[in-house]
Amino acid sequence: HSPWPVYAAAAQLEYMLGEERAAAAETGRRVYALALAKAEASAQAKGGSVPAGLVLSYASYLRASADLPNLRELLERGLLLLPAAEAAQLWPIYAQVEAQFGTAASQAELAKRRAA
Repeated sequence: HSPWPVYAAAAQLEYMLGEERAAAAETGRRVYALALAKAEASAQAKGGSVPAGLVLSYASYLRASADLPNLRELLERGLLLLPAAEAAQLWPIYAQVEAQFGTAASQAELAKRRAA
């Protein structure tokens, strides 16, 4: 199987070089989703975890392509998939997203969850 950076590069190229931006962004998202699904399956089979770099790269991609619903979903999923020490990298990203695009209530809820 291919390492996740190969999928990340393919998704980025599709997004940058695709003729129709929305379709290219969706194709790139699907490539990342496939990489994450393969990484999850591999982690389950081997008793490991999903590479934090994959989740961070995917989050960066979704943010750059302004795909907020899928970004929020990925951040939630990443918090569950990654070991606590690695998942800690996601909290600041999530907080920035909520500060920029969320409501006061969503920011407060995230801060409460992060403190727990």
